[in-house]
Amino acid sequence: MDKLLKNLKIGPYEYLRQWSLNRFLGVAWPWLTIFCFFVIGLVWHNRRADRLLLKRGALLRQMYLREAEQSQKLAFLQRTNTVNQVSSMVAHELRQPLAALTFYADGLAMMLDMNNVDERKLRRFTDGISKEAKRASDIIGSVHAYAKNRHQPRTQLDVVELLKNAVELFQSGRANKISVAIRSDAGDLRVKGNALELTLVFVNLLKNAREACESVETPKVCIQVEVSKSDSGILIISVYDNGTGLSDEDLLSLGQPKSSEKPDGLGLGLSIVRTIVEAHGGHLTFEHSAVDEFTGLRASVSLPRLMGDNREDKPHDTDH
Repeated sequence: MDKLLKNLKIGPYEYLRQWSLNRFLGVAWPWLTIFCFFVIGLVWHNRRADRLLLKRGALLRQMYLREAEQSQKLAFLQRTNTVNQVSSMVAHELRQPLAALTFYADGLAMMLDMNNVDERKLRRFTDGISKEAKRASDIIGSVHAYAKNRHQPRTQLDVVELLKNAVELFQSGRANKISVAIRSDAGDLRVKGNALELTLVFVNLLKNAREACESVETPKVCIQVEVSKSDSGILIISVYDNGTGLSDEDLLSLGQPKSSEKPDGLGLGLSIVRTIVEAHGGHLTFEHSAVDEFTGLRASVSLPRLMGDNREDKPHDTDH
């Protein structure tokens, strides 16, 4: 009977028809306890996640700062090594304006000694002094700006003339000059770039070709300029040599930073060359030469070609 009254919620159990806070707490306290533990655990987890995120964020910032610092140091070392290699080029380039200045100064002194001042010659000498002084200043300013990592102006460059200057610089100051031929199947071959940097590229490739030919009785180097058959907007400047060549393993490692085996080498020459070429939108590749006359290596620089007005293409074939 008692159980029946309780189930029907009548008589002494009529209070079960009405809910109160005490009754609710008495019935639902296990579930409320579980819910409270769940909320506390969720809050603790969120705070722990926030602390971990802050810690990981601080570590990432430190890593980024360290990476940026290392990149700056590497860039500085690369520029320093590049400037060291450019210094020999600058010394050669300055010889011409300095020699011209000396010539003009000697001419002025001679006119004064002879007490025969020709106004026309005097004007020509003073104009020549101003021109050569500006030329020397421009050379020094270009290298100084490069060392400071400032923006280097890029202009339209005639590839054949650029290669002739590079070969002249490469051959200067050497008693035993080697044969270097420049072959081109077209005349209007122009690129947009920095003359100092691209000259450095080809002088480096010529130096490596000469060193590869040191064991050959008659060393020869050839520079061939051609337009890519697959893409008329690409110029390919190839440097061939008749050296003994390299193994496939050594060929794959060319252009990668490593310790130099040369007594005065920096180990970054070809790596810097590759960086300069890629900065001009080009590519540097090495492969075994397929030309019978040049059995060594073929170093190829691919650069975007400037498409100008319709000019008559004339072949070039010069020896230096």
